[in-house]
Amino acid sequence: LCDALEEYFAALPRQDAHLVKPRDSLRRVILETLGDPPISTLSADLLRQWVSKRQGAGKSASTINKGLITLQAMTARLVELDELPPEALTSVRKVKKLPERNDRVRALTDDERSRLMAAFEDLSRREPLRDLVVAAMTTGARLGELVSLRVGDVDLKKGMITFRRTKTAILSTVPIHPALAEILARLCADKEPDAHVFTSTRGPWTTWGVASSFKKACDRAGIEDFHFHDLRHDAATQMLNTGASLTEVAAMLGHSTKTGLKMTLRYAHLQPSTLAAPISRIQVPSHNTSHYAKTREPK
Repeated sequence: LCDALEEYFAALPRQDAHLVKPRDSLRRVILETLGDPPISTLSADLLRQWVSKRQGAGKSASTINKGLITLQAMTARLVELDELPPEALTSVRKVKKLPERNDRVRALTDDERSRLMAAFEDLSRREPLRDLVVAAMTTGARLGELVSLRVGDVDLKKGMITFRRTKTAILSTVPIHPALAEILARLCADKEPDAHVFTSTRGPWTTWGVASSFKKACDRAGIEDFHFHDLRHDAATQMLNTGASLTEVAAMLGHSTKTGLKMTLRYAHLQPSTLAAPISRIQVPSHNTSHYAKTREPK
């Protein structure tokens, strides 16, 4: 199982490189829970054992499902490579995902939003995270979509960003907010089309790195119970509060009816340009850009 997991992770697409650390953690947990049995033992019984042990450890349904999905996907790959019979995949797919609660909606208050942005003002090295936060606030994009964004996905002339939606596996084009346009012009300058747009001082962001740094920023700002993904909810809430329709918000978020949306959202033919006005109404607290010019160390 250990070797199969290594090969599975190594074969994943390059655009998912930001998930390396979470994958390493997931691999470790899977091996700690199941040990290193032969791949021939992959079956519904083995996966039920995984689910039971993780539930006993008090893990959430979402966390358990991530491991379950990985084990099932790995089994599918082994079947494709003729390393396991088709019956193995049929067996593991009998184990269904646990029901998850996806009804959490946590948006920032105006005061919290201002305090969060102020938390990035102290040090210029915090600017890369601030750039990412503004992008999330004004596009509603998922973290994985932002850290995977390449320069070639940004069209500053047309004022559009194209996201590769991580959940729906489709391309989605969203207008660029004026505050984000300034950031993207700076970040995309003199970069190759395949270069990452958002990078930390150490290189391309990882989802784990962003989550850790964002929590510290929230702590500095005195904001509780708020995660980076909640910026997606915050963007949607702001758009609705400024008069955007549900179809406009759905188009910005890249929702698909296949995700189990419980309301009728007819936005299939909505042109991205019609979203420019409601997106531009999202409020982004101003910051002293000259501060960074003064504090940045010379190259």
